[in-house]
Amino acid sequence: MIEEINIDGFAAKARSLGLSVFYGFMDEQLAPMAYWDNEHGDYAEFIRLAKDLGVPMVVINGFVLDDDDIDESKSDIESLSGEAPEGVARDLKKRLESFRKYAGKVGSVAVSWTKDGVVYNYIESTKWAADYFYLLDEIDNLLEGS
Repeated sequence: MIEEINIDGFAAKARSLGLSVFYGFMDEQLAPMAYWDNEHGDYAEFIRLAKDLGVPMVVINGFVLDDDDIDESKSDIESLSGEAPEGVARDLKKRLESFRKYAGKVGSVAVSWTKDGVVYNYIESTKWAADYFYLLDEIDNLLEGS
């Protein structure tokens, strides 16, 4: 499994098909969302479909892990002091620290486009990014319970 995603490849594919590229993200609350099943094709097929349907532009958003992201999550864990067993907080911090080697790397990318009021999305993620997001969910669940 790949450890980093090359966003430039996604943008290059879109541009090679004559599509404009907007770097940003789509607000999931503004329109119905449809998600591409990666088992049935890669991003090139997803972008080609946009072209075939006459979509003029794709939106590309990447997640780059930053040291500050890790530090912020560690400080969130600090707020659990006294409310969670000490071993739990220590384990979460250790697990967070294990992601530091990925700082500066692209862990996931979303390519989106709209057609007839529906937002179509392709999402690709590295295993480490999926594991990182899962850990953040664990931390959030503990914070909500405190």
